[in-house]
Amino acid sequence: MTFHQRLFTVVYMVGLLHVGGRGQLERYLASSRALLAGDGFDVSKHLRAEQLDILVLGDRAFTVAPPAVSVALTVPLAIARALAGSLEQRAPAGFAALVELLYAALVSAPLLAGASLALYRACKKLCGDEARARWCALGFGLGSGALFYSTHGVWGHGPAACALALALSGVILGTSAPRVGVALALAVLADYAALVPVAVIGALWLEGHWRTLSLRRLLGLCAPVAVAGLMLVAHNLATTGEAFETVNSAFRAQFVGGTAEAGRGMFSLPGPERLWGLTFSPYRGFFLYTPLALAVLVQFLVKRGRFPGRVPIFCAAGVLTVFAVNVSYYAWSGDSCFGPRHMLNSVPFWIVLLAWCDPRLLSLLVPVSMFVNVAGANTANSTNVFVNLAVFLYRGPHSEALNALYQEVLPVLTGARISLMTPFTVWVLVGAASLLLWRGGGTMLSEVLPADPRHRSE
Repeated sequence: MTFHQRLFTVVYMVGLLHVGGRGQLERYLASSRALLAGDGFDVSKHLRAEQLDILVLGDRAFTVAPPAVSVALTVPLAIARALAGSLEQRAPAGFAALVELLYAALVSAPLLAGASLALYRACKKLCGDEARARWCALGFGLGSGALFYSTHGVWGHGPAACALALALSGVILGTSAPRVGVALALAVLADYAALVPVAVIGALWLEGHWRTLSLRRLLGLCAPVAVAGLMLVAHNLATTGEAFETVNSAFRAQFVGGTAEAGRGMFSLPGPERLWGLTFSPYRGFFLYTPLALAVLVQFLVKRGRFPGRVPIFCAAGVLTVFAVNVSYYAWSGDSCFGPRHMLNSVPFWIVLLAWCDPRLLSLLVPVSMFVNVAGANTANSTNVFVNLAVFLYRGPHSEALNALYQEVLPVLTGARISLMTPFTVWVLVGAASLLLWRGGGTMLSEVLPADPRHRSE
């Protein structure tokens, strides 16, 4: 197998087996049930349990989220019903786990692996260094919040970050404008907050094509994004009844109505709590949940390293604008989650900036970042990253989805329990298979980081 194949396969397998927790699965699942039942996005008849973040308008109710994930989830839901529809009533937790695993297998894990591979190619083109490019790819797929939000339940942040990574890599690699436009459109449909990095990536594309710009190329980039915008307007009309009022803004107005927050907007000047909270605090500090980003700061501030060309400028702009928006946002912490989930859209920019960092820094910080995020993907949401690390070290690999399949689905379908097929056993088997695939005749370390940091090879 080539490195490209090994990278895609290993990230895909790790992403698939990290499926665990419910995340926001139930509210997206309710929307998918409504769509398949012909009720549009009205989930009032399809909620199986009490849920937060549900907008209630009269006798109708709507999930507070953009439409892309709910639409994508209809396919795994339909397949799960075809395979084991009786489980939906007899073993609801097991059925939800089956849908979650199918969603990971068909949607989120391929996106995560594909985005990692795209970033590897883009970073290889920028720096020409095989070792750095491989660290960059591993940093995104296994060492950032993209792993958690692509696998731990169902969220819009993971697919949005992967789509942004595909778009940014496409611009760097010179991919056709329509493909870049489609990736940008998918990001917007998955996460409203992706509008900010979408604008930065669009500006990077425009700057690179300014001298040879044609109407055909411009339309190729903008048409998919425009269609996505029209789809969001249609979603707004179908839910809130207003073309430019999203379910999120309507829900906040409903939630804070009659309180002191009612007269305040969704954005305000940040105070020390937010600045500390989104940078170095154990609560939601980006640099503790994604330590690989420290390599960029060290390279820039301590080593006075150069970041040549236009790409680093736009990546820095992407990082700063996403941070500025999130530190000003009233829900900056993301409430119940792992790390600063609203900062995930900046990760592709950080990964590209790693292409100019010292390989020795990357060989230290990327593995640390991988450990933190693998620990997070194996544990529950928390308010302190060190709690996740402690729980992971104590308990080891864990997947609620696999537990549900083992404890509910197998007994219902077969009437028996297969003791050897515990989640831990599956982890051991898949871990061994991943290592064998990765090695490809050599050691994993020698494949990722050659002995000579100046080594250049395909």
